[in-house]
Amino acid sequence: MARLSKKIERTLNEIDRRADMDGSLTPDDRERIKAKAREHVQERIAKQRKDEKAALEADYLERAVRDEEKAAGLHGAYIDVEINVAANAAYIMLDGTLYMHGLTYEVPENVGYTLVDIMGRTWEHENETNGRRRRADTGLRTQPRFISKGMESSSMGEPGQINTRTLPRI
Repeated sequence: MARLSKKIERTLNEIDRRADMDGSLTPDDRERIKAKAREHVQERIAKQRKDEKAALEADYLERAVRDEEKAAGLHGAYIDVEINVAANAAYIMLDGTLYMHGLTYEVPENVGYTLVDIMGRTWEHENETNGRRRRADTGLRTQPRFISKGMESSSMGEPGQINTRTLPRI
């Protein structure tokens, strides 16, 4: 509060300095203007405090509603999800809620599964743009099929190889 008072005092001194330059204002006029300025500043301070208190009350109400919904089991089970997205994304925006990279959030189970899916997709996109395979494509690699001389004596071959014992003889 002392810092704010010094700032107000400097502002009022600046008003005095500017008023003295003109010379058309009487000392009573200057005092009346200073009083009006003080009143204006006090109103702004009161409005700012009122706005800050309203914001705190709104945040507390939102947390209280979420806690009550959780206690009532309205959204099912809650899980903790740590947001870990690729470098091409700094956050996830879901239903108007911002989930920042590196932070842990307690969310309903269905929202958590959606966030995990979106995080995986950011990593797949990162891999795809950097020339690596996406996770979904890793199981789609073609397996080499060939006939090997060493397989003739074996009844079971390596995966992807053809057992020549079962081939018809020509």
